[in-house]
Amino acid sequence: MKVDKTINAFYRELVSHGQRLGLVARFTGGQACLDYGIAEFTKDLDLIVSVNDINRLLSLLETRQFQGVSCSYRIGHGCPLASPWLDGGWTSHFVFPTGDAFLEPSIDVFANPPRVLTPIEDEPSGLLASLNTIAEMKKTRRPKDWSYVTSLGAKMLKDGDPQGLLHIFDVDLLAEFVEIYDISDDLLSRRPVLALARQKHPLFFRAVQTEIDFWSKLDKKRLGIYKNAWVAYFKEVRKIPGLESEGLRKQHTVQMDIAEKFLPPFPLQIYGIRRLFDEVREFVMAGLSRELVQYLPNTSALERHLEQISS
Repeated sequence: MKVDKTINAFYRELVSHGQRLGLVARFTGGQACLDYGIAEFTKDLDLIVSVNDINRLLSLLETRQFQGVSCSYRIGHGCPLASPWLDGGWTSHFVFPTGDAFLEPSIDVFANPPRVLTPIEDEPSGLLASLNTIAEMKKTRRPKDWSYVTSLGAKMLKDGDPQGLLHIFDVDLLAEFVEIYDISDDLLSRRPVLALARQKHPLFFRAVQTEIDFWSKLDKKRLGIYKNAWVAYFKEVRKIPGLESEGLRKQHTVQMDIAEKFLPPFPLQIYGIRRLFDEVREFVMAGLSRELVQYLPNTSALERHLEQISS
């Protein structure tokens, strides 16, 4: 996809200005990959923001224009930019609707991004989220994302961070890297498949593919749970005539009123966090050797994190 670099510059100026005003926010996703030198062509910005700064971000977006066009909610997508929904894993979506598909800034805002355990307040300074955070977010249902996960992990290793071994999903590269880098007990606990790589075990290739399948299915299942929880809210929002053409603040107020009645803050809590992970494990392991179960990713820390933010 050909993307005008003015969009990238616009994102940098927008968030840099916000940071000068005290906004705690970091680039993630494709824009961050571009800045880290890992090519991914995208015109969208994925942005992690501190839940304490969401009102500051809304005010910032309200005052900004791109080529004379003001910011708007992407009506019918995600949640209002507010607690408790962002705390519960929802995403807010914004667009500067220029009418040009190749020159239309689009911003997706997270406060508790999927699979990420590091609070944004603990991220390195600057515009970019850490390589580790970006890699965790890239473990999605989309096949194209997995090469980026491996590239991010390789860059972490090059930069001296052994946690990069958690993100290498190219089996040949992983087999090479485990010969070079020390594998701590903590890393082995978090990613049991590293033991197979070190042993050159016959199950190694199949186990890595099963890891990818696990994370992909977990992402797909999680998105399905949120989509089901969002249907009633979507129907009510769509009943409001002309909402797309209203100003950002009016859009926000209307959607807040509807969300309070129709949008559950944390759908995973309702569904059951343990249930979610157990169902994905069973689905992934169907028809495979049960020996592979012990080499699935260790998600205990992630499950505890989700339980904590739901309480």
